[in-house]
Amino acid sequence: MEKEGGVLEWARLHNCSFGVEKFQLLDASRRRNLLRTPLVLGQQSIASRTSAKFLGVIVDNQLRWKEQGAAALRKGQAWVGQICRLSQVTKGVSRAHMRRLYLAIAVPRMLYAADIFLTPQTRRTVSRTAQKSGRAIITKLATIQRRAAIAITGGLRSSPTDLLDALAGLLPFHILVDQHRLQAALRLAALPKTHALHAAVKSAATRFVRHHPSPLHFLMAELHEKHVHPLRLEKISAVRQHSKWTTNIKISIPDSKEEAAAEVEDDETAVVVFSDGSGLNGQVGAAAVLFRNGTEVRQGRAHLGSLRRHTVYEGESAGALISVALL
Repeated sequence: MEKEGGVLEWARLHNCSFGVEKFQLLDASRRRNLLRTPLVLGQQSIASRTSAKFLGVIVDNQLRWKEQGAAALRKGQAWVGQICRLSQVTKGVSRAHMRRLYLAIAVPRMLYAADIFLTPQTRRTVSRTAQKSGRAIITKLATIQRRAAIAITGGLRSSPTDLLDALAGLLPFHILVDQHRLQAALRLAALPKTHALHAAVKSAATRFVRHHPSPLHFLMAELHEKHVHPLRLEKISAVRQHSKWTTNIKISIPDSKEEAAAEVEDDETAVVVFSDGSGLNGQVGAAAVLFRNGTEVRQGRAHLGSLRRHTVYEGESAGALISVALL
């Protein structure tokens, strides 16, 4: 910051300023008697803190994630409390909507950054205290799901948790946590080579270190346990084509039915497929017909269901899929 050619000098040359009073200092160490001295930058003295919030994750100076676990617990309790207020026996929200609210709102809030702060549950150690501490936050968060399951099913408080999860259509909480962690691991393993994290993911997937493994090592190890090799996954690139790319497919949108019919008559293609998807009488469906040399050869249709659960866009997509199947 203060060296010659450092950040502060760069800021002065570029007419820029930093809010040093907003800086946070975190000395990461598990030594109990460590003297954590403040950091002085110019006229500002930045005191060492026990925890700091970064990108929505509370990082503590011992990297034990107790503060982040407590924050996740508070978020889950708050959101489930709001959802339970909607679950009245006579005029409350239906069971299906209660379940959807819990899975779409409460679970993402609780398990945000679960691939980081819920890593201790995967550690294999002989120490009973370490095993117990790794599962403590999972057990506490599972009580929130139990509360949501009681609200969804209308069950008694003395009902078994596994039965409530089954009747509410919810995964057991420890399996739900594993699912979120595996989804995060798959996203990391599918990063292209141009991504900044690709090298770190490749290193963690190649070898699991015994001393001081990072959450990334545990995520890649979990993929290996599921017989999925991270380095063999298909890589998803952020941009498939450059900005000047144009399609080779000819697109024609006639202004009227007569012009469309004339284009079809002038088309001498051997194989032609017509498809459409639409909504009629409250229902959504799709159909496609294949012609070869002007003669109808095959046809296909699909009924998706009510307009309350499906859209016309789904019908159009289903028509395109039927066309591909006919071809």
